[in-house]
Amino acid sequence: MALTGTLSDLGVIDLVTFPTTAKKTGELIVAGLEDEARVYYNDGVIEHIACGERLGVDGLAALISWIEGEFEFRQGVTTDRKTVSLPLDELLAEAEQQRRTASRQSPESAGKNKEVLMYRGTIEIQKAIAVVASNLEYVEHVALYQRDGALICHWDREAFDDVLHDLVSEVLDVFNIHPRAGLQKVYLTDTRGTSIATLVTDDLILLLMANDLSSIGMVSVASSKIVQAVLDLGSRG
Repeated sequence: MALTGTLSDLGVIDLVTFPTTAKKTGELIVAGLEDEARVYYNDGVIEHIACGERLGVDGLAALISWIEGEFEFRQGVTTDRKTVSLPLDELLAEAEQQRRTASRQSPESAGKNKEVLMYRGTIEIQKAIAVVASNLEYVEHVALYQRDGALICHWDREAFDDVLHDLVSEVLDVFNIHPRAGLQKVYLTDTRGTSIATLVTDDLILLLMANDLSSIGMVSVASSKIVQAVLDLGSRG
C-alpha cells in the first residue's frame, strides 16, 4: 500500500528523511503547485532526485522550498539513474546552501525583503503573522526578532507569555556561536510543547511555540507558512 499525504501533514525535510530512517526502497513523488519532484531510495539511501528539470542536489534545493503539495511513497519502485552520491546530512546541507544562495541573488531576495519590512513597521508584520497563526489552532506564540536579539513584534493566542523571550538567547547561541552550512531551523522541546526558530533572512529570526499536542512536522509547516507570509509582505514593497 502506498503512503500518501500532504505537505501540511509533514514538512519536506521530514518527508525526505523518513524513508532513509526507515531504510525504505521506493519512489517518493511530491506534486507541488507548479511542478513535480521524485526521490528514489535504495535501502534508505537516496540515489536519484528530479524536481522538474533540476536533478540531484539542485533538485532537492528546489524541493525544500515547497510548503504546499501532495506526496505519495511507492514501495519497491526503483530507477537506474544515479544523481546523488552524498549522505543525507551533507545532501540536505548542500541543498539548503544552494537554496539560500539563489534566494539572495534573486530580485526578491531575502535582503530586499528585510529592508522593506523594517520600513513598513511592526503593525503590518503583526497582522501578516496573525492572519496565518490564528488559523493554526495548535500555535500558541510567535515572535519575530532581529539577529542581534531585538524584538520586532509578537503574536499570542490568548495572553502574552515571555517563554519565547527566555529562549531567544539560547537560539541565537546556536545560530551565531555554533553555525554550520544549511542550518536554518532549530527545534526545542519541553513539557509545554515544541518551539522552532527559523531564519527568515540572514538578519531575521522567527520564533514559534506550539502546544504539546502538535508534532514536529506540524510545527515545521506552521513556521514555514508564517515565514512565507512575512516574506510576501516584504516583496510587495
